[in-house]
Amino acid sequence: MGRFTVDSSEWPFVRVTYVDSVDDAAFERYVQEQAALLERKEPYVVLFDARRSGMPTAKQRQRMARYMRDHETQLRRYCRRGAFVIESPLIRGALTAILWIQPLPFPHEVFASVEDAERFLR
Repeated sequence: MGRFTVDSSEWPFVRVTYVDSVDDAAFERYVQEQAALLERKEPYVVLFDARRSGMPTAKQRQRMARYMRDHETQLRRYCRRGAFVIESPLIRGALTAILWIQPLPFPHEVFASVEDAERFLR
């Protein structure tokens, strides 16, 4: 079974790491952790490290799109920039599918390395 971490110990730099696939309950916890970042009501940047991510299910992709739609105003206000580190073309495709359903309301880029993503965010 996979896992995710949402690390805000370097606030306002947030690092989200995905490892393999997670079940729907774990995915919902992840969504709630994302929402908790917005509750701080402070600007932040986020690095999504999906180098070892599994494929999210269709239900999970729809859930993430719904979260982004429901929190669009807060995301626009507080999330200043996002960087995705994705090596897998399949995972890039999943991100494209989510963003097709609901575009991100903040500037973002996809990178091949963590170092490049960190430079973009800092």
